[in-house]
Amino acid sequence: DAVGELLGLLNGYSYANSNPINMTDPSGQYAVNVWASAFIEPSSISFLYFDEEGSFDRDAVWEGDNRGFRNSLSGTRPSARVWHEVEFYLGNPIYHRTDQGTGATRVEYTDYQGWQAERIGKESTPVMSTVQEIGPIVHVVSRAFSSNPLASGSPPIVYEYALTFNRMVGTLRFQGNHSPYPWHEALVELDGTVVIGYRYAPNGWTRTPLDLFAGSLLHFDYTINHPKIMQSC
Repeated sequence: DAVGELLGLLNGYSYANSNPINMTDPSGQYAVNVWASAFIEPSSISFLYFDEEGSFDRDAVWEGDNRGFRNSLSGTRPSARVWHEVEFYLGNPIYHRTDQGTGATRVEYTDYQGWQAERIGKESTPVMSTVQEIGPIVHVVSRAFSSNPLASGSPPIVYEYALTFNRMVGTLRFQGNHSPYPWHEALVELDGTVVIGYRYAPNGWTRTPLDLFAGSLLHFDYTINHPKIMQSC
């Protein structure tokens, strides 16, 4: 077990993440880990809040995620407004693990009676990522359409990322789109090494949630080459 030897582990199933029945891989080592998220970098932002009771606060304090962009997928899962994780082996992608979720939304505001108030809510979990194998092609898609649970009618945070691994020619195509707010990131690790590290910081007209009302999405599409992608076929 090449990975077990590298890590100095005694477990003979290290290459399969201790799951040798479902997570087998003929290559023995080419694990793929994918992370996608949308998050609010500051610890808090000042932005409008209103509700059906008549509260209207232009300077309500919305809690952020208080973090920067990820440099690797090691360590604990960071805070995010919405996120996806995918794990599989290029030699055997039929068996894979996916996870997804949303973070709690918290706001402090002055209510219609002039009192300081607080609300906490949570958007529903996004749909899971998909992993499909068609001949030498492995296709991974993660989608998020996440609205603010405390702001009725507000536009959602959106992202859609598609990864296409071509094991015949050794390429990885990364394409997708996302909303202009908030911060967006996508990382792909191949055998523990980051091969895709996408980062976006808001640069719209206001660089606030108001930019979501523009309704436009930012698009990108590029391809990289990596020898291990071809070797896994």
